[in-house]
Amino acid sequence: LFYYILFWCFMSLIQPLLSSNIDVIGDVHGEIGALCSLLEQLGYDGNGNHPENRKIIFVGDLVDRGPDSLAVFYLVKNLVEQGNAQTILGNHELNLLIPADRSIPLVPKKKHGNHWFHELPEDMIRTSTSSTQFQRLATAKDRDSIRSFLSTLPVALENDDIRIVHACWDSSAVSQLKECQSAALEAFQQYEDVINTKTFSSELEGTLATQNQNPIKLLTSGKEELLAEGENEYFTGGKWRQTKRS
Repeated sequence: LFYYILFWCFMSLIQPLLSSNIDVIGDVHGEIGALCSLLEQLGYDGNGNHPENRKIIFVGDLVDRGPDSLAVFYLVKNLVEQGNAQTILGNHELNLLIPADRSIPLVPKKKHGNHWFHELPEDMIRTSTSSTQFQRLATAKDRDSIRSFLSTLPVALENDDIRIVHACWDSSAVSQLKECQSAALEAFQQYEDVINTKTFSSELEGTLATQNQNPIKLLTSGKEELLAEGENEYFTGGKWRQTKRS
């Protein structure tokens, strides 16, 4: 019974933060060199051991955009398996789990910065003279490992002193997810199905509702609101946007 309870606890979407003696690292985005330098400066060895028994907490967005998302992924996976780190899903990890078409469940949508996962080169640096950047590309075996690991991750960590979330700690959303017994992708799709049965007065309002009413999306991406009068749409993440995150 003890091991069943322990297993259930660590498969839940809101998991316990195992230590308050921590270093918190966010949004590595495939920058393996910067991550390794930071861990060395903080005093960790190659397996994440620390002389003061500190633990590493990654707050998501480990991958995409940078030169070597695979190296970051495998390093973090090892640190977690050694018991020296915990990590949660960011929106970029979640995007690798969500299929572009549910009839093809293992193929996520191509988004700005994630073409490496599809084993495709992508121009990430655009100047007048150059539009190339080295990016290590995933293989089918890599994709299997990534999906398997990400499928076990929570969207938030907490203890009596600290709360860790990628984008937005919303008490109502957290309460809903504490009652949820599904993995992140399954829960995301269940909430999307409920939201999509509603009728929205406009496409934009529907987008806002999907963002703000899906607890998985809310915690990993944040709340969105319409741009105020006089604010212009802006280009980021590879597309023009008419909303902003708060």
